[in-house]
Amino acid sequence: MSPKRERWDDYVAAVRKLYGREAVIRDSGFVADAAGSTLEPLPDAPLMRGQREAEVFGKGLPPKTIVFTFDDGPHPRYTDEIRAILKRYDVPGTFFQVGHNLGALDAKGASKLGPLAEVDRRLPKDGFVIGNHSFTHAQLTRLHEQALTDEVAKTDQLLQSVSRDRAPIFRFPYGARNKEGLEVLNGLKLTSIMWNIDSLDWADPVPASVADRVLKAIAREKKGIVLFHDIHPRAI
Repeated sequence: MSPKRERWDDYVAAVRKLYGREAVIRDSGFVADAAGSTLEPLPDAPLMRGQREAEVFGKGLPPKTIVFTFDDGPHPRYTDEIRAILKRYDVPGTFFQVGHNLGALDAKGASKLGPLAEVDRRLPKDGFVIGNHSFTHAQLTRLHEQALTDEVAKTDQLLQSVSRDRAPIFRFPYGARNKEGLEVLNGLKLTSIMWNIDSLDWADPVPASVADRVLKAIAREKKGIVLFHDIHPRAI
């Protein structure tokens, strides 16, 4: 008998009938923001100084513009592998880093970088962009005041300790943000970068399936910001 494997798309379709996305998010303790969706512009988002928008979305990019972004790193192995692949094909990439992967702040508020900071230092040297993805990858719509500010500011300090070329950009974990979170970014002169093409590489263990999903979305959208995660081997 030849072994057979259920088609991934059929499997996902069957699972979706049993578990809705919003129900899973709700049952996991995550809530949608005030706009009712984690992937739509907030109506009262403040403008950045110099007329910069508070949020950037893939649908607003020029035609035929594709941006590759990688979240949740740096990873001790995968980030370097992705960097090498992008460099080989001369493809730009943006890496949104989680602060506690880079290090911590001591009692006096000084940066104490860990071993993975060396992974991050290689990215800007090769022309790649590093940005802020919060300190603990927390659900920021559930935090307020100083706790919310710390999630953003601590990582920004660590990134600046890694490289002065760090970009003034931020990606909200899970894409969940609200007006208070955007106001914190405004105060720190950071811009929120969202996405409109989700690779789902965190959920899909089949690399060919991930690639096929992204290519189909690019063909449909004609432009956009693609979400990958450099902590998963299928992103490679």
